[in-house]
Amino acid sequence: MIRRFLTTACALVALGLVYACNSERSVAPAVHLGRGPAGLASFDRSDPDVDTVVALRRSSYLADDISESAFIGPEGGTISIDEVGARIVFPAGALQRRTRITMTAKAGWNVAYEFGPHGITFDAPVLVQQELSATVANRVTDAIKVRAGYFQRNLDSVFLDQSQSVARVSELRGIVLERPINSLVADFYISHFSGYILSSGFAGDGGSGSDSTSAPQ
Repeated sequence: MIRRFLTTACALVALGLVYACNSERSVAPAVHLGRGPAGLASFDRSDPDVDTVVALRRSSYLADDISESAFIGPEGGTISIDEVGARIVFPAGALQRRTRITMTAKAGWNVAYEFGPHGITFDAPVLVQQELSATVANRVTDAIKVRAGYFQRNLDSVFLDQSQSVARVSELRGIVLERPINSLVADFYISHFSGYILSSGFAGDGGSGSDSTSAPQ
Protein backbone atom coordinates (compact mmCIF):
# COMPACT_ATOMS: atom_id res chain seq x y z
CA MET A 1 0.00 0.00 0.00
CA ILE A 2 2.77 2.45 0.96
CA ARG A 3 4.73 1.59 -2.20
CA ARG A 4 1.63 2.19 -4.37
CA PHE A 5 1.01 5.55 -2.65
CA LEU A 6 4.61 6.69 -3.20
CA THR A 7 4.49 5.66 -6.88
CA THR A 8 1.26 7.63 -7.42
CA ALA A 9 2.63 10.68 -5.59
CA CYS A 10 5.81 10.69 -7.68
CA ALA A 11 3.77 10.50 -10.88
CA LEU A 12 1.61 13.46 -9.81
CA VAL A 13 4.70 15.54 -8.94
CA ALA A 14 6.24 14.77 -12.33
CA LEU A 15 3.06 15.78 -14.15
CA GLY A 16 2.98 19.00 -12.14
CA LEU A 17 6.55 19.86 -13.15
CA VAL A 18 5.81 19.23 -16.85
CA TYR A 19 2.71 21.43 -16.68
CA ALA A 20 4.63 24.21 -14.92
CA CYS A 21 7.41 24.14 -17.51
CA ASN A 22 4.94 24.24 -20.40
CA SER A 23 2.97 27.07 -18.80
CA GLU A 24 6.10 29.14 -18.24
CA ARG A 25 7.20 28.50 -21.81
CA SER A 26 3.88 29.73 -23.18
CA VAL A 27 3.89 33.09 -21.39
CA ALA A 28 7.61 33.94 -21.20
CA PRO A 29 8.71 36.69 -23.65
CA ALA A 30 10.73 35.43 -26.60
CA VAL A 31 14.43 36.32 -26.52
CA HIS A 32 16.42 35.84 -29.73
CA LEU A 33 20.07 35.00 -29.26
CA GLY A 34 21.76 34.62 -32.60
CA ARG A 35 25.27 34.62 -34.01
CA GLY A 36 26.79 37.40 -36.05
CA PRO A 37 29.02 36.84 -39.07
CA ALA A 38 32.07 36.59 -36.80
CA GLY A 39 30.49 33.71 -34.88
CA LEU A 40 29.94 35.88 -31.79
CA ALA A 41 26.65 35.82 -29.90
CA SER A 42 24.48 38.86 -30.59
CA PHE A 43 21.17 40.11 -29.22
CA ASP A 44 18.37 41.54 -31.32
CA ARG A 45 14.90 42.28 -30.00
CA SER A 46 13.25 41.43 -33.32
CA ASP A 47 15.19 39.18 -35.69
CA PRO A 48 18.86 38.32 -35.04
CA ASP A 49 19.46 37.82 -38.75
CA VAL A 50 18.04 41.10 -40.06
CA ASP A 51 19.23 44.72 -39.77
CA THR A 52 17.77 48.01 -40.99
CA VAL A 53 20.41 50.17 -42.67
CA VAL A 54 20.87 53.31 -44.75
CA ALA A 55 22.01 52.42 -48.26
CA LEU A 56 25.41 53.75 -49.34
CA ARG A 57 25.15 55.99 -52.41
CA ARG A 58 27.38 56.10 -55.44
CA SER A 59 29.05 59.40 -56.27
CA SER A 60 27.43 59.30 -59.71
CA TYR A 61 24.19 57.72 -60.93
CA LEU A 62 24.46 54.36 -62.69
CA ALA A 63 21.93 54.42 -65.52
CA ASP A 64 21.95 50.69 -66.31
CA ASP A 65 23.08 47.42 -64.79
CA ILE A 66 26.65 46.50 -65.67
CA SER A 67 27.61 42.82 -65.73
CA GLU A 68 30.92 41.03 -66.14
CA SER A 69 31.38 37.26 -66.35
CA ALA A 70 34.30 34.85 -66.34
CA PHE A 71 34.98 31.15 -65.90
CA ILE A 72 36.80 30.63 -62.62
CA GLY A 73 38.17 27.32 -61.42
CA PRO A 74 39.89 25.85 -58.35
CA GLU A 75 42.98 27.96 -59.09
CA GLY A 76 41.03 31.17 -58.34
CA GLY A 77 40.57 34.38 -60.29
CA THR A 78 39.20 37.94 -60.36
CA ILE A 79 36.27 39.76 -61.97
CA SER A 80 36.29 43.57 -62.09
CA ILE A 81 33.75 46.24 -63.03
CA ASP A 82 36.02 49.23 -63.50
CA GLU A 83 33.19 51.70 -64.12
CA VAL A 84 32.07 51.41 -60.47
CA GLY A 85 35.40 50.53 -58.86
CA ALA A 86 34.39 47.03 -57.77
CA ARG A 87 35.87 43.57 -58.04
CA ILE A 88 35.48 40.08 -56.65
CA VAL A 89 38.53 37.92 -55.91
CA PHE A 90 38.40 34.13 -55.62
CA PRO A 91 41.34 32.56 -53.78
CA ALA A 92 42.67 29.16 -54.78
CA GLY A 93 40.39 26.43 -53.46
CA ALA A 94 37.22 28.53 -53.18
CA LEU A 95 35.60 26.63 -56.05
CA GLN A 96 35.81 22.89 -56.59
CA ARG A 97 35.15 23.04 -60.32
CA ARG A 98 35.34 25.51 -63.19
CA THR A 99 32.23 27.74 -62.97
CA ARG A 100 30.89 30.68 -64.94
CA ILE A 101 30.65 33.53 -62.41
CA THR A 102 28.68 36.72 -63.09
CA MET A 103 28.99 40.00 -61.16
CA THR A 104 26.35 42.69 -61.77
CA ALA A 105 26.50 46.29 -60.53
CA LYS A 106 22.87 47.32 -60.04
CA ALA A 107 21.59 50.47 -61.71
CA GLY A 108 20.73 53.50 -59.58
CA TRP A 109 22.35 55.45 -56.78
CA ASN A 110 22.85 52.58 -54.35
CA VAL A 111 26.07 50.57 -54.14
CA ALA A 112 24.58 47.13 -54.73
CA TYR A 113 25.66 43.98 -56.54
CA GLU A 114 24.16 40.68 -57.59
CA PHE A 115 26.29 37.58 -58.12
CA GLY A 116 25.57 34.34 -59.90
CA PRO A 117 24.94 31.54 -59.95
CA HIS A 118 22.61 32.19 -56.99
CA GLY A 119 22.97 29.83 -54.07
CA ILE A 120 26.52 28.70 -54.81
CA THR A 121 28.74 28.34 -51.72
CA PHE A 122 32.52 28.48 -51.39
CA ASP A 123 35.15 26.36 -49.68
CA ALA A 124 37.22 29.45 -48.84
CA PRO A 125 36.13 33.06 -48.16
CA VAL A 126 35.73 35.15 -51.31
CA LEU A 127 36.81 38.80 -51.25
CA VAL A 128 34.64 41.66 -52.56
CA GLN A 129 36.31 45.06 -52.96
CA GLN A 130 34.74 48.49 -53.46
CA GLU A 131 36.70 51.66 -54.17
CA LEU A 132 35.05 54.19 -51.88
CA SER A 133 36.18 57.05 -54.11
CA ALA A 134 33.27 55.96 -56.33
CA THR A 135 30.84 56.48 -53.43
CA VAL A 136 29.87 59.26 -51.03
CA ALA A 137 31.93 57.52 -48.31
CA ASN A 138 35.18 58.87 -49.73
CA ARG A 139 36.65 60.01 -46.40
CA VAL A 140 37.97 57.87 -43.57
CA THR A 141 35.39 59.31 -41.17
CA ASP A 142 32.61 58.11 -43.49
CA ALA A 143 34.30 54.87 -44.51
CA ILE A 144 34.52 53.45 -40.99
CA LYS A 145 30.70 53.32 -40.85
CA VAL A 146 30.34 51.27 -44.04
CA ARG A 147 28.81 47.80 -43.77
CA ALA A 148 27.85 45.15 -46.32
CA GLY A 149 24.59 43.24 -46.09
CA TYR A 150 23.14 40.24 -47.89
CA PHE A 151 19.80 40.18 -49.71
CA GLN A 152 18.31 36.95 -50.98
CA ARG A 153 15.64 38.11 -53.40
CA ASN A 154 15.62 40.96 -55.93
CA LEU A 155 17.09 44.27 -54.79
CA ASP A 156 13.82 46.24 -54.93
CA SER A 157 12.27 43.96 -52.30
CA VAL A 158 14.67 45.05 -49.53
CA PHE A 159 13.82 48.76 -49.51
CA LEU A 160 11.39 50.20 -46.96
CA ASP A 161 10.86 53.63 -48.54
CA GLN A 162 10.11 55.11 -51.96
CA SER A 163 13.48 56.84 -52.18
CA GLN A 164 15.17 53.43 -51.73
CA SER A 165 17.47 54.75 -49.04
CA VAL A 166 16.52 52.41 -46.16
CA ALA A 167 16.91 48.67 -46.55
CA ARG A 168 16.49 45.46 -44.59
CA VAL A 169 19.45 43.09 -44.96
CA SER A 170 20.88 40.02 -43.28
CA GLU A 171 24.36 38.70 -42.50
CA LEU A 172 25.59 42.23 -41.90
CA ARG A 173 29.35 42.54 -41.67
CA GLY A 174 31.89 45.32 -41.41
CA ILE A 175 34.58 46.10 -43.93
CA VAL A 176 38.36 46.20 -43.84
CA LEU A 177 39.86 49.43 -45.14
CA GLU A 178 42.87 49.46 -47.43
CA ARG A 179 44.79 52.65 -48.12
CA PRO A 180 46.07 52.82 -51.71
CA ILE A 181 47.66 56.07 -52.86
CA ASN A 182 44.60 57.60 -54.51
CA SER A 183 41.58 56.05 -52.81
CA LEU A 184 40.17 54.03 -49.97
CA VAL A 185 39.20 50.46 -50.75
CA ALA A 186 36.61 48.59 -48.68
CA ASP A 187 37.11 44.83 -48.38
CA PHE A 188 34.53 42.34 -47.17
CA TYR A 189 34.30 38.57 -47.38
CA ILE A 190 31.43 36.34 -48.46
CA SER A 191 30.77 32.61 -48.31
CA HIS A 192 27.87 32.29 -50.77
CA PHE A 193 26.12 34.08 -53.61
CA SER A 194 23.06 36.19 -54.18
CA GLY A 195 23.05 39.96 -53.65
CA TYR A 196 24.97 42.39 -51.44
CA ILE A 197 24.35 46.07 -50.73
CA LEU A 198 26.66 48.46 -48.91
CA SER A 199 25.33 50.73 -46.19
CA SER A 200 26.50 53.95 -44.56
CA GLY A 201 25.14 53.07 -41.11
CA PHE A 202 22.13 51.82 -39.18
CA ALA A 203 18.68 53.35 -39.64
CA GLY A 204 17.59 54.67 -36.22
CA ASP A 205 18.38 52.12 -33.53
CA GLY A 206 17.52 49.13 -35.68
CA GLY A 207 19.95 46.25 -35.90
CA SER A 208 22.13 44.35 -33.56
CA GLY A 209 25.34 45.99 -34.71
CA SER A 210 27.21 42.69 -34.88
CA ASP A 211 29.66 42.46 -37.73
CA SER A 212 32.92 40.98 -38.84
CA THR A 213 35.62 43.58 -39.41
CA SER A 214 38.55 41.35 -40.25
CA ALA A 215 39.41 38.79 -42.87
CA PRO A 216 38.26 35.29 -41.97
CA GLN A 217 40.94 32.84 -41.06
